[in-house]
Amino acid sequence: MDIGGHVAALGGGPGADRRLWRISDDLGALRAQVRTFAGRAGLSGDRLDDLVLAANEAAVGVLTQGGGGLLTAGADPLGVSVDVLGGEAGPRTGLLFGPPGPGPGRGGLWLIQELCDEVSLDDLGGRLRLTMFVARR
Repeated sequence: MDIGGHVAALGGGPGADRRLWRISDDLGALRAQVRTFAGRAGLSGDRLDDLVLAANEAAVGVLTQGGGGLLTAGADPLGVSVDVLGGEAGPRTGLLFGPPGPGPGRGGLWLIQELCDEVSLDDLGGRLRLTMFVARR
């Protein structure tokens, strides 16, 4: 899915706000930071819970792949976007968006797609960037 317009809007234009956190084993703290940021940005209720759960699933995926990563959250007038950078890209990248099934990672990305309005997965020269967007409603 293409969310280029949302990502561009978060690049520092009027009304844009961004935060960056390192992904570590302290997922509770990361969830709290995402929840606080997204709540202040105007998400609430199920929309807020969905984004926090999606960000957690993405962070678990990074940790499962054996490395740290970065999570960036941004807000603009349309909603909240979360980018997760970490892990290595490879031939399985396209398969990860399928429904839950055997093999690591499949269920998490499927769940992220169900929770977010827009999702993209990009290979950035050997590293994966997962971008999730939840609109304000």
